[in-house]
Amino acid sequence: MLIDIAAEAFASLTQRPLRTLLTMLGTTLGIAAFVATTGIMSTASAQIGRQFDRLKATQVLLQASSSGQDPFPVDTDARLANLHGVRAGGVYTALDRVGLSPRAFIAFSSGTASGGSVLAATPGAVAASLPRLAEGRAYDEGAQQRGDRVALLGRVVAKQLGIDQVDNFPAVLIGDRLYLVIGIIDADARLPDILTSAVIPVSSAMRDFGTAPDQQFQGLVDVRPGSAAQVARESVFALRPDMPDSLQALAPPDPSTFRNVVENDVASLVFASSVVVLLIGAVVIANSGLIAVIERRHEIAVRRALGAKRSQVAGQFLFEAGLTGLLGGMLGLGGALLLVVAVSVAREWTATISSWVVWAAPLVGVTLGVLAGVPAAFRSARGDISTNLRG
Repeated sequence: MLIDIAAEAFASLTQRPLRTLLTMLGTTLGIAAFVATTGIMSTASAQIGRQFDRLKATQVLLQASSSGQDPFPVDTDARLANLHGVRAGGVYTALDRVGLSPRAFIAFSSGTASGGSVLAATPGAVAASLPRLAEGRAYDEGAQQRGDRVALLGRVVAKQLGIDQVDNFPAVLIGDRLYLVIGIIDADARLPDILTSAVIPVSSAMRDFGTAPDQQFQGLVDVRPGSAAQVARESVFALRPDMPDSLQALAPPDPSTFRNVVENDVASLVFASSVVVLLIGAVVIANSGLIAVIERRHEIAVRRALGAKRSQVAGQFLFEAGLTGLLGGMLGLGGALLLVVAVSVAREWTATISSWVVWAAPLVGVTLGVLAGVPAAFRSARGDISTNLRG
């Protein structure tokens, strides 16, 4: 009997291919929206996760709790380097009282600049700022310990002074002291002011220029992803175990919470849109089924007169609705998978989609079709034979 019902349902659908396709359209669009948005969301989520991981807090800022004091010990770089998760760290300060002379000495010629600032930084602070050097190299811990008069120039200042290389031993006047330029910084990820500054070792700056009463010392630490909060807690005790309150550690919040909120909001919006489209598809199937019952009332009456039971007639309409939903779900699934792959290729992503979505799509289509076909099946089963034959 089930085979006969299936054969009748299939024959009925193929006799009206255009109507069948239009009826399937709602389910197809709903399933396609569900699968495509889920697949694209999963694919994009992996990419977003990578971007957020790259942008995770990887720096910690340290500063004195009160102005005008230097709470950093002389071995700050070494103490910070011993902390787990630290890649580099050190101290820097702006020498506001010291001007960069508008004259640079390169062999027998000189260039001029419109001005510039001077920063004093330990080797760890320079490394933690993630500089990109166009020429030369950064000074090391040996230069810091000896107090060498060496300097790094930012790209802007170097260009104004006409310094584009360091192998001819250029030098600049900082205050009234001559400093040898050993490197040119082309870009800096964390201290962009360096591009308009000269950077010298802290030991040299303190010996040659001293400190001002209101001078601000700050610490900069480059940490591994996910270690910022831990390093922020431990650094104040590592640097000043006797007076941890003299230092403040500032770490950007970990963006993973924000990432989860964004992903959840996007998922909710996507699923809500898919449900709306699926409901529209269910209404289309239900409406089409009711119209089919009205148009086929003579066929239904003849089948009933020939001995067909009410359950058999109702079963045929349910089967037709379920088959329509299945075909719509399969078409929607195929189209959605092609769309996900196309978007991934265009964006150079790796397409990812959960296997449960692939299996759920046709099942949702069948379930939706059967539920939408209940009104038509109920109406076809309760019609009167004689009335339908006369109508």
